[in-house]
Amino acid sequence: MGNMNIGDSEFIENKIIPELARRIPATRWYAEKSVRDPEFSIFDMLVLDECSTVYLIIEVKTEGFRKNLYSVPVQIGVEPKVPNPLELEIFYMGQSVMISDALYSETYWDSFRNFLITGKRLETMHGSLIFELEDTGEKHLHPTVRTVRVISSEQSNSSVVINDDMIFKHVRKIVPGNNPDYDVPSYLWSNTGFRNTPKPVGKVTYLRDGVTYHIGSLSLFLKSSKDCWTYFSDLLSATLRNITGEEAPEKVLEILKGCRRIGEITSELHTALTEESNIPDFGPSKIVPTDVYDWKSEYMSLIKQFFMAWDHMQPNDVKERFDRLVRREEFRKSLESIADNIDLLKDGTRYKIRIHGDYHLGQVLWTGEDFMIIDFEGEPIRTLQYRNSRFCPLKDLAGMLRSFDYAVKNSLLSVPASDMTEKFSKRLLDEMANEFLRSYLQNSNSTLPVLPSYPGEFRKILTFYEAEKAIYECLYEMGSRPAFLQIPLEKLLELAG
Repeated sequence: MGNMNIGDSEFIENKIIPELARRIPATRWYAEKSVRDPEFSIFDMLVLDECSTVYLIIEVKTEGFRKNLYSVPVQIGVEPKVPNPLELEIFYMGQSVMISDALYSETYWDSFRNFLITGKRLETMHGSLIFELEDTGEKHLHPTVRTVRVISSEQSNSSVVINDDMIFKHVRKIVPGNNPDYDVPSYLWSNTGFRNTPKPVGKVTYLRDGVTYHIGSLSLFLKSSKDCWTYFSDLLSATLRNITGEEAPEKVLEILKGCRRIGEITSELHTALTEESNIPDFGPSKIVPTDVYDWKSEYMSLIKQFFMAWDHMQPNDVKERFDRLVRREEFRKSLESIADNIDLLKDGTRYKIRIHGDYHLGQVLWTGEDFMIIDFEGEPIRTLQYRNSRFCPLKDLAGMLRSFDYAVKNSLLSVPASDMTEKFSKRLLDEMANEFLRSYLQNSNSTLPVLPSYPGEFRKILTFYEAEKAIYECLYEMGSRPAFLQIPLEKLLELAG
């Protein structure tokens, strides 16, 4: 770029922002894909000369004058070593200028590492970027950045593996408030004995006008691990391909052992989050009638959304079969009656706690030796206030049970259909759920009444949360993957009786 200043505001406003406005909507992490003609502008920026990067906070105005903020560091004037989604060439003042996503750059992460170690507070045009390291964090940081790898499967965020020993989750769409994805693991490591989650190392926040936004968090990376969706899917597919008669293959023992251990560490997680705490956002609190009212109202709203989405859904085999075989009003009333199950928590004797909030097999890693729980961010489409709230822990259990159901039924698609595999998979799914729940209850040793006292109450409240999750899944599948709609719909029909 010759002598040109990379922080030239005219260049950024008139050249870079219009190009990013064309490129960003095609990225996986951009949330306003259905919005027509959004307006992009600079909300704030910081020039990092040492790594040829401009750290942009971009404001996107959408329908109804809503404003969303995105964190987008871009490297300017450097030929990127690997292709990335924002790579583009701009001509300005007779020069060719390369623009790319800085998250793919080793020099950016070298500067990032130094900012963390020194606890930098970098002043932006209108606010500050604040880098904070955990007390023991520096010993985990390698002196130089040798390799950088952006995980391609990420959607709402961008996760970057650095030197194969650290992982930074960069939040793209930023909102005011504390992010549970950092706060919960940090709390667990600092205040409890729970260790089945990767150790957090540091975080970055953005501060403007007294409002704090979480930019991202750095944690230890478990490089030999695989997510449990992959781990269990591989075991399930191998099992279903090798069924002989009614005898279960050897791999079933490994599956059930895994379910027991996940049940155990889930119980340990909830027990740790049940402990009294002087930190305001943690520790248990009594479930009050307004909590139950809010949970029921949300459930009833989901039912309403389900039927509205159903009526607008394009015809397919699942929809036609459902409409032909199910009496709609009876089905709706049955779903609505499940809402009353949660009234069992109205008596004021039970406690709510912080939970995982989006618990499924993809949020658990198998290291080869044990299981580790990750991604405490909660459901990304929920508000941050919701994701930082306390709930009955059975909500997490329902999420994992639904994930077992998806894993088994998805694995069935990889083997020839037969009555034998159908019966075997149903029995196996029941055994997986039973092992998980039995282990959870056996290892629950909270001194506070968090769980329902009687098996009947436990089952009814769990049914409420399973139904809530299955309706949520139906809404997702109707909008994104109609071919998978049958999986949560079958569960809803079962729960509705």
